[in-house]
Amino acid sequence: MAYRLLHTFVKSASASENYTKEIAYVYELDSINDFNPLFFSVKRKNDFLAEWSGNTLTYFVVESSNLTKRAPMPGGKVQVEITMQLRHLEDMDELKAPWQLPPYNFRISSAINEESAAQFYPGDDDIWLEESANPAPFVNTAGVMLEGTASFATSQITFSYAISAVTFAMIQHWFWSIPGKINNDRVTICGMTFPERTIKLESMNAEYCEVELPGAVLQRTEIVNGNAVVNEVTVQPVNYHYYRVDVTLNANPRTWNQYFLNVGTHVNRDGVIARLWSWEDATTSAMTFGTYMDYRTTGGENGQSISEPVALNAAGTNASPLGENGRQIMTYRHGSLYEPISFQALAFPSAPPKKWSQGQ
Repeated sequence: MAYRLLHTFVKSASASENYTKEIAYVYELDSINDFNPLFFSVKRKNDFLAEWSGNTLTYFVVESSNLTKRAPMPGGKVQVEITMQLRHLEDMDELKAPWQLPPYNFRISSAINEESAAQFYPGDDDIWLEESANPAPFVNTAGVMLEGTASFATSQITFSYAISAVTFAMIQHWFWSIPGKINNDRVTICGMTFPERTIKLESMNAEYCEVELPGAVLQRTEIVNGNAVVNEVTVQPVNYHYYRVDVTLNANPRTWNQYFLNVGTHVNRDGVIARLWSWEDATTSAMTFGTYMDYRTTGGENGQSISEPVALNAAGTNASPLGENGRQIMTYRHGSLYEPISFQALAFPSAPPKKWSQGQ
């Protein structure tokens, strides 16, 4: 019982978007009982085929394999024609797992955001300050905070990438809480490097996927030649389990840190929160700030509790002192309203985007 190859011929070929061809193999079987052994030896979809082209090997991916039984022959022998659709392997990336490939569906566009203003840059006709490229407190000429928002442009970046099911399993318990976080450290995404606190995760959507593709399989083989071990790579269909992740980022070149005026109506004295008071110094008639106890101790006049926020000193123990211009010196809190985290566990692709077809 056996089967043998009689001849091979090309039935058709195409050189359009890719090089494809249809090739036929004709086998002779001693009997119909040899059909199953032949059948299960045939390369199937996503298998690999190498052919010599002169002195070089040309590699093809099997798109389909079909077997057709020909008319019966004398002596019980059978002829079977195997027709294969082959596609030229143009890029070795096709042999990589989906999560080893570059990002795709990449797009970058502008986005408009608003934030509360704590600083501004005086213009040439400001009624108080001279024009300057240095920021000044966003207060009125009395030194009281102004209310306003500022619009600023950021870059919205969208792309898709793949992450292995094993890697996703390690982050799935907190994946739902990711939107609104910013990067805690320097990170490279899609070929672009961003300093810390400049990238905000707007949204991340994950979809579980399974796909069979031609893949490179590493086989460790012992060779009887001293203690040498040879690693052989073969190509065969591989089932990949992964998540397709669609990402929307908001990149802020100014960083997501903001300045906030350090103002209030209360102070902290040795862990005790007390309301601020203002009064006239009994000797100089200068406006003085402090707690009610300060007011009673110093013997000030016309004291009253503060009802509107005023600038506090850096320690938060009293109101900020007056500067040479007679206005309070402003102090600021500086930081982000968004939680900074490490993006390392998200396995963002660092390579530039590329068009590819796996899993799309």
